[in-house]
Amino acid sequence: WLEVILTHILPIPRPARAARIPIVDTSEPPRNLAKTTLQRTSGHIQPSLHRFLVGMLIGTKTESDLHERVHDLMFHLYFTEPSLVDTVLPSLEAQLKVEDFDTREKATNLLGRIFSHPDSRAIDALPKLFNDFLARANDVRQEIRSAVAQHSRDILVNHPRAA
Repeated sequence: WLEVILTHILPIPRPARAARIPIVDTSEPPRNLAKTTLQRTSGHIQPSLHRFLVGMLIGTKTESDLHERVHDLMFHLYFTEPSLVDTVLPSLEAQLKVEDFDTREKATNLLGRIFSHPDSRAIDALPKLFNDFLARANDVRQEIRSAVAQHSRDILVNHPRAA
């Protein structure tokens, strides 16, 4: 049941990714219903959602159709109801430091999108994670350094007191 609700939170990428991601109606009424359901039940579903998301992040829950889009899902959940992912976001600290480039890049981009969003309160709520994100400016890969630079520019525009 949780995965069905979460599927409606995500917009369908264009073109839709390979067949594993179910095509669902992500028009406003179903999406709004999913968001409202998550907001109203956040206290009750947060433990289950935590296990589900962490399982996908560490690779033990790969049978989920949402596995490939877990970072995108976390972004949309954060702006639906921040408390839904408050306990999961700190686990991204380890992903920022792993050897695997793809994992590091996905974590860096997710955090950059969250920290730089105009409505975000994550910089104040997660200062250690914010500093870990900024430390990726010294990453060995140019792509990650560039991503941090781009998101840092947006952070300065949207959150000037973070400087």
